[in-house]
Amino acid sequence: ADRERVQGLDHADTRAARCNLAAAYQQAGRLPDAVREYEQALADSESMLGPSAEETITTRASLASALFADGRMMEAIALLRQALADAERGLGFDHRITRAVRDSLAAATQN
Repeated sequence: ADRERVQGLDHADTRAARCNLAAAYQQAGRLPDAVREYEQALADSESMLGPSAEETITTRASLASALFADGRMMEAIALLRQALADAERGLGFDHRITRAVRDSLAAATQN
């Protein structure tokens, strides 16, 4: 809340703090809260940086992880597919983030 007030929604530190909060919620098992925070962070990242930015891709993958943990497998898989397409287009086929998203998608679709 302080970062939003002082730095604004579109500041990189605000987006990072929101993702950290979402991760903490996910670790604590507060999945609806984690999903809500990741969704906001993703919307902010997309509007500021675009869909193929590293931050946007990693935030989309983190949201997919929270959705998967919440039992929303099909939504998670759809987000991972989108993240992979954006990563391959924006970062390249062999980029470390592209490989991580590809691995996450493979694991998600095996379940």
